[in-house]
Amino acid sequence: MHATREKHPYPVVILCGGLGLRMREFTDGKPKALVQIGGRPVLWHVMKLYSHFGFRNFILPLGHGADQIITWFERYLSMTADFTLRLSDGAHTFHTLLPDDERDWRVTFLHAGASTETAGRLLRCAPFIEEDHFLTTYTDGLSDADLGAELEQHLSSKADVTLLSVKLMTSFGILESDGRMLLGFDEKPRTTCEVNGGFFVMRREVLDEIRGDDAILEKDLLPRLAKEGRMQVFAHDGFWHCMDTPKHVQELNRMWYGDAAPWKLWDG
Repeated sequence: MHATREKHPYPVVILCGGLGLRMREFTDGKPKALVQIGGRPVLWHVMKLYSHFGFRNFILPLGHGADQIITWFERYLSMTADFTLRLSDGAHTFHTLLPDDERDWRVTFLHAGASTETAGRLLRCAPFIEEDHFLTTYTDGLSDADLGAELEQHLSSKADVTLLSVKLMTSFGILESDGRMLLGFDEKPRTTCEVNGGFFVMRREVLDEIRGDDAILEKDLLPRLAKEGRMQVFAHDGFWHCMDTPKHVQELNRMWYGDAAPWKLWDG
């Protein structure tokens, strides 16, 4: 278990405007960010991970289900704390407090539009980012990566973007053979292939290079920056799990309820 780190000033942009098309039947109209893992939205899990490393300033460029996400945060305290409600004037007296880190959370809700693409959403956040660097991620990946160390590596380099890389886990068993002779099995091993883990640190100035709402982070901005030698990798060999399908949601819930959730670095 990592110790909670000192607070950082850098904001975290969480791209939570997606509909989650591959989970549409499963989500029942909820935005992907509100799909529950262990009774809490996956968005909360992502924020708790960043919060553990001292990042408490969040910017949410909203799209699909914006009203549902806002409502969840507005109701969060009353849904998790004991309180007394005085019916005559609606006054609340809360008897339990949020965890220490969550009391420091500052969440900016930005209506980025339902059709705005991922890089376009980052561009919409520019007026709310005063620092020279910021962090960004999605709501479809959980990890036990040291996000504070990723920031430190980024700040000590000249890279414009630092990307968390993870080893790809194949969904198939691998056979070891010699001619026609089967020598053994390796069930769903981790390969040597590295993939984008979805946790980034960026210089603010890259926002000036995004052309508009239709710019896609993964197709327009990142490939060009990589080709120009302006990106670096923060390699992570530990836990990482995507949340793209109902099966992934079931697997993550099984980990959580089995007290085997590697991304839960925080206490409580």
